[in-house]
Amino acid sequence: MVLNSGNAGTAFTPKQAVWDPAHTGKLYDLRRNGKNLYLLYGYDRYLGVAISNNLGEAFTTHWLTTPAADGNYWGYAGQDVDYYQPHLATAGASVYALWTQNDIYGYPGYEDPNGRAIYVTRSRDYGKTFDTPIKVSKGVEGAQIAQGLETIAAKGSYVYVLFPTRDGRVMLARSTTSGGAFLPAQDISLGTGGWWSRLVIDPIDTSGAKVHALTGINYSFSSDGGKTFTTPVHAFPYNFTWERPQLALGPKQAAIIAGAGYFYDWELCGGLCDSDIFARVLTPSPAASGTGKGLGITTSRVAFESRLDNMQVASGPWLNFKKTMTAEMWVKSTRLGATTGISNIKTPFLFKESVLSNDEKDDFSYAIATVDASGKRLLEAEITTTQGYFPIFANPAESSGLLNYNIWAHLALTYDAGVAKNNIKLYRNGRLVATGTASGNIAAGTGNLFVGRYGDMIVDEVRLWNKALTQQEIAGHMNKPLTGKERGLAAYYPFEKTTRDQTGHGNDGILMYKEQFLTGRW
Repeated sequence: MVLNSGNAGTAFTPKQAVWDPAHTGKLYDLRRNGKNLYLLYGYDRYLGVAISNNLGEAFTTHWLTTPAADGNYWGYAGQDVDYYQPHLATAGASVYALWTQNDIYGYPGYEDPNGRAIYVTRSRDYGKTFDTPIKVSKGVEGAQIAQGLETIAAKGSYVYVLFPTRDGRVMLARSTTSGGAFLPAQDISLGTGGWWSRLVIDPIDTSGAKVHALTGINYSFSSDGGKTFTTPVHAFPYNFTWERPQLALGPKQAAIIAGAGYFYDWELCGGLCDSDIFARVLTPSPAASGTGKGLGITTSRVAFESRLDNMQVASGPWLNFKKTMTAEMWVKSTRLGATTGISNIKTPFLFKESVLSNDEKDDFSYAIATVDASGKRLLEAEITTTQGYFPIFANPAESSGLLNYNIWAHLALTYDAGVAKNNIKLYRNGRLVATGTASGNIAAGTGNLFVGRYGDMIVDEVRLWNKALTQQEIAGHMNKPLTGKERGLAAYYPFEKTTRDQTGHGNDGILMYKEQFLTGRW
């Protein structure tokens, strides 16, 4: 039945869309485009579309599922249990229907999982006729398809189909020809997966080329019709169980994300977990700068409410250094806050993960940190290159190598692959406190850059360079702000009420949870 109102919802008139007394039907999706209504429904293993071109006064039916190898019809439910995904999309006179079926099945009572396949069909005349279905999951093993979780969106000449797999991928099949053909599916999650994924086309962009994706806890977007996506960034913190997310777009392309979640492991609650509703807004570019602020970060690990504040920057060419680099920052740290939990209780202040991951990993391309030294905090820096892992530590017997709590300190890491010896260095307040020899190019990897995520601190004047600064250069400018136009400066965050990269290179930071702009170094 369809309830239709012609008076803005004051009253509704029921209309029968489909009737089959021999079967119990299920409605999976409903889409309206002007006077045209489209319903995706199913009977047993059959899926179809009911079409009305007169606001529900009368309907026709088009069956979607095609026969499997055994001659029978084996369509799956058009939705996952407890989670709605759009399976119908419209663009002008075109309507698109999406579903999963089994092309093999095997024999009665047994499903051959390798037969699962995802199909799209289109109508270019408001549902009067439909084209031959197109299999959009080619190249993906049928056993890996998570049926019911696929979703579709369309606008202009672009059609997008997003579907998760059971081996930790989120695949995007796309068409630039209004669904006439689809390009091979690509993993836009870069291996991080996402059981519940969402896809939204920018409502302002008339072409349909700008599309936003939420893959699990990760967010990314494309401005070229899905050909490339930004590196996924975490929309919510680590140690966060995320369920049934929703994605919408607000003013100025801001991504509005909401869903259920909790900050503890499933085992802690014995499976009876109490979820809360969380929401956040992600803007493509942070607000313009203010004046005189640093970034306050708080972290903690407790059984049911861990907190890991941080600023995150998507991996990109400006941060993926090769032969030379410098990372520097001002930091004022307390005794509190979370650590990595490994044997030396490391507290990284700034680090770039080697691999993009949804889990915490002590595997960094480069990092500035402290480690435990008999209850004190010893300064440490590290890089991972094509030749191995190279950490350096300050001398615990010297006071310059230990971090003083609640006192500002300037820390800088440099590396130069072109120098044979002592080519990785760590400075504190312009003084060399640790050095070592490494070889090979920096293994930048796919991981994102983080400031925070561990420790309690205020950070300020975070700067990354694509060259190895000398001691004189570090000491010469560490006590004054930069313009952002300095030669070799790859990213610059003075945290003046913004996390915008002041170099103009677009490496804008994303705040994760409850960070604050506080009084900074100056």
